[in-house]
Amino acid sequence: MSAAPRVTETAETIAIEGEGYRLLLDRCAPRAELAVGGRAVAALDVASGLDATDALDDDTRLGPPALHREPDAAVVTWRGASARWPAKEVELRAWAGGFSYGYAVEGHGALDRAHFFRTRAAPAPARAVRLFNPEPNSGMVQYTGQRCGPRKRCVICHPDPVLDADRPPVPADFATISVGRDKLFHDGNWFFTPAPFCYAVEGGGNWLACGVAAQPGDWNFAEFRYPGDGFGFSLVYDGHARARGAWRSPRLVCLPAADEFAAVARYCDWLRAAGLTPDHGRGPIREWWREPIFCGWGEQVSEEWHWGPPPAAARARQANNERWLGALAAHGISPGTVTIDDKWQRAYGLNDVDTAKWPDLPGFIRGQHARGRHVLLWLKAWDPEGLPPDECLLSATGRPAAVDPGNPAYRARLAAQVASMLRDLDADGFKIDFTHLLPLGPCAGDALQPWAEERVWERAPVTPSAGGHWGLELLRAWLEVISTAAREAKPDALVMAHAANPYLADLIDVLRLNDVAETADPRASVVPDMRRRARVARAASPYWLLDADNWPTATRAQWRDYVRAQATGDLGVPSLYHAERFGWLATDEALTPEDYATVRAVWAEYRAGLDEVGQAGGRAGGRGTGA
Repeated sequence: MSAAPRVTETAETIAIEGEGYRLLLDRCAPRAELAVGGRAVAALDVASGLDATDALDDDTRLGPPALHREPDAAVVTWRGASARWPAKEVELRAWAGGFSYGYAVEGHGALDRAHFFRTRAAPAPARAVRLFNPEPNSGMVQYTGQRCGPRKRCVICHPDPVLDADRPPVPADFATISVGRDKLFHDGNWFFTPAPFCYAVEGGGNWLACGVAAQPGDWNFAEFRYPGDGFGFSLVYDGHARARGAWRSPRLVCLPAADEFAAVARYCDWLRAAGLTPDHGRGPIREWWREPIFCGWGEQVSEEWHWGPPPAAARARQANNERWLGALAAHGISPGTVTIDDKWQRAYGLNDVDTAKWPDLPGFIRGQHARGRHVLLWLKAWDPEGLPPDECLLSATGRPAAVDPGNPAYRARLAAQVASMLRDLDADGFKIDFTHLLPLGPCAGDALQPWAEERVWERAPVTPSAGGHWGLELLRAWLEVISTAAREAKPDALVMAHAANPYLADLIDVLRLNDVAETADPRASVVPDMRRRARVARAASPYWLLDADNWPTATRAQWRDYVRAQATGDLGVPSLYHAERFGWLATDEALTPEDYATVRAVWAEYRAGLDEVGQAGGRAGGRGTGA
């Protein structure tokens, strides 16, 4: 049992003090002061808004706080109403090691945004605050403070510092952790889709995790935002969730920690302990999953870069893959796993073999099996190519926008495809990509108010899922079909994805760290960024292995540096994307004997470490293994 916080009452305030945080609640108004590590960091608007698609919720009226003491917690409640919701109850539950916050409303309507400690129209006052976003590839961006008083600076680590030349700059007061790709912000924020839904607030040398805690089945939001313009957070529903007489928000759980990474780890551990996310992996880890991987995508891009058209996806051919593997063999390099990348299919939505490119895919796989290797097939998430519209989510114009994993016919089709790929083709698993193409945007058919139309040009309205899922629940529904069907067809089948969220821990065997991000200085090492990703991925789940990835890099020296960093396995399973030449580099060059020697030496060292682990009868956590 956890300990209760220290509570001090006066006629004007209720002070709640735990280990590393302090809340000072106002008895006369729905507001509170938050201090972390002894430093005041924010003023909290307790009367958080719950916007519907038809009206903002910006005028909540709450009564005075009611304090109830429990043996291990202090619980404070406020009751009231707003013009949009006839009844609202707010609860703050605090214990020595942290606190959580949420609210419930009565009423009906499609939900647009669920805010925590803020409203859309009247942002709460905020002091200087530094936030950490657990998406990978972080850059430091200066943020402006609230607009209701003196402007103060705060700092947030945002996930993707590289900017697209064809879009506006990132606003200085916004960050998002998104299930899908929002191209208007963070260059797409797609490396982990999604990362753990947790920011970390700095105060006085300490940190406070601020993360979402929802019941299983209730992760139906698409984004967790720090909107800026004042302290507070928002969940994006875009009309895909509804209040039907009553609605209860997810909780915002706040946990003190020593640093930003410890904050994310503590948040993920808390979710598992509370039973809100899986406390186990997809199944036992198979030893072949740890073997070094060769993926043909780097060579496909290299050929396009060097020779011109056709595009890289047209070069995913049987003859090419056989040639690349032959080139590696000629230099003494033998991967344990081979990934056939984009696009071996005739249609993404059908996952049927393009026989013009792959005249004998089963024969190719048999040949790799004879060499002691396993073969993964690349799958593109959400693409409806080849599917009938009635198995898809439709845009406002009636065109297929994405597959619908809530549709029984599509679920049956996808499960049959998985079984066929593993049984008929005899593949060994899947590399799932493009989970960030999950549909985003307002629900088609809802009337949009001007204030609800932000960035609609980037986010086409879509029809609701037949299964009632949205956001993270929609992604889980899609992955669940693949994961279940794969295990039934081939018990040791591997499922790899780049969705580093603890809610998906039981559906993924290997978490891919994803593409190497471009650095402003091509001479700079990418290793620190990839180590950061690995640290977040392991916090999200201790149960999956990691795939270190290896593409793209800007220079040969940068590539070698990252290859060498994979020798210990701390970054996960070594991965190789080049066999003959580099493309996507500052210069287009062929691999040299020294390049091949680097890979041979690294893989030999890595495999020697695997042998030591096997002889010891245990698993090395540094090699991406789970508990």
